[in-house]
Amino acid sequence: MNITFDKSIGNAKIAELDKLERERIAEIRNTPNTVSHSHSGAVYYVSPNGNDALNGRTPKSAVRTISRAIGVSKQGDAILLERGGCWREKIVVPEDRTISAYGEGRKPIISGSPEDGSGAEKWTLDYADESGKKIWRFYNDALTDVGAIFFDGDGNFNYKGFARKQIPNVRFGKYTCRENPEREYDYREELENMTLFHKWNTHTDCEIIPADSAVGSVFLRCDKGNPGELFRNIEFNTRGHNITVRGNNVTIDNLCIVHTGGHGIGAGTVENLTVTNCEVGWIGGSLQNYRRDEYGSFIRYGNGVQVFGGCKGYTIENCYVYQCYDAGITHQYSKKSKGDCFMNDVLYKNNVITDCVYCIEYFLTEIEDYKRGGENILFEGNLLRRAGFGFGSTRHNTGGDGCIRSGGTSNNPFKNFVIKNNILDRSTTFLVQCTIKSEEYTPKMIGNTYIQGVGNRLCHFGVELEKVDVDENTESYVKNLLSDEEADVYCVDFVPKYVYEIYEGQ
Repeated sequence: MNITFDKSIGNAKIAELDKLERERIAEIRNTPNTVSHSHSGAVYYVSPNGNDALNGRTPKSAVRTISRAIGVSKQGDAILLERGGCWREKIVVPEDRTISAYGEGRKPIISGSPEDGSGAEKWTLDYADESGKKIWRFYNDALTDVGAIFFDGDGNFNYKGFARKQIPNVRFGKYTCRENPEREYDYREELENMTLFHKWNTHTDCEIIPADSAVGSVFLRCDKGNPGELFRNIEFNTRGHNITVRGNNVTIDNLCIVHTGGHGIGAGTVENLTVTNCEVGWIGGSLQNYRRDEYGSFIRYGNGVQVFGGCKGYTIENCYVYQCYDAGITHQYSKKSKGDCFMNDVLYKNNVITDCVYCIEYFLTEIEDYKRGGENILFEGNLLRRAGFGFGSTRHNTGGDGCIRSGGTSNNPFKNFVIKNNILDRSTTFLVQCTIKSEEYTPKMIGNTYIQGVGNRLCHFGVELEKVDVDENTESYVKNLLSDEEADVYCVDFVPKYVYEIYEGQ
């Protein structure tokens, strides 16, 4: 084991990882096509210049929409999207399908933003006062629960700003303030500059918000002027998943999945789900559900790739996942959910996951009357950086950020669980959290690299959930608590809570 408290060495390591991150992102973005016309099943081609009246069986007869190709495909078939294209569709993938890319250029984009909101004609001034405050209303009242707005994209990859958070709670058919649920929310008085308010319907009594009840007017405070003129590009994270997997034996490959208020890829209990060579970013921020209690509490959500439920054969490999409101990649099942649940043969390998609240999250809780467990879980060779540094830092429930997080109240009964040769580079809270019911479920830590600020938390680990910080005893913690005798540990300056700088236009 190698450990150093020399911060200059730690800073040099961060610079080295900056270079490695750029190289790995370039490699992932330039992954060549993996599916061809020789695919064992039929192949359907989708192009922005296609026509849904055609059969889609060749590039020259490509259809225009992904949903059309999925609708005519059968089990075992592949749907290939033309590189360089962008589809503003949220799709459902049924049993035994492959979705991938063909052609040349950048990965095909699936965006959850229904449209580019730039253009002065799309925004009207709703309110202004003598102080210079200006609040603008977007023309399209059919957007579903906008969780964030992103501005001035660079090739749909490098967005510089966003609306920070939806401040009010929804309570008994009206909006109230989080800080004081007895006080009604007045967006004209309380919106801060460059924050949004989506005034959607509140007439539902459901705990899970129906999509058709979460539409309404979007308001953005933008004191500099009409946002449609100030920004070259405006994208909306609308509620829902960009890709919903509804069957076994599904492969998602070589796609760029961006801008949704829910999950980039979401699945329930599933077998043989494979996600490879994908880019997934700017994910989450919408309301998942809320309780109609006196506080009107709610949960905002958004993971890059998620399985919620059991799984057998779940692989995420060679993907770049970034800027997720919640977790980058995850398999999970909550203690409130009923039924048996087994999570077997999970592989997260050689991914780059940055600027998420949790890079990797997993949890499974044993409860009475149900059988639960899992085995053969491997996290290997992943580059996990800057947990808690992204736009999810705007959430109100902070303090649990981590490169690897298990869920604080879950006992995670997993056997043959190995966390090997990963790089865990800085977190605003802890690098590793692992909760277990007994020693036999302890993940085996092998040869990982840990980089964390002196005084920050190293881990929250074990049956007793021991909390330890990076200090003079770090070598003992890594050796005796994490049992990672092959580890490399680098110390850097204290990592403070991340504050995202709001972008106000050029």
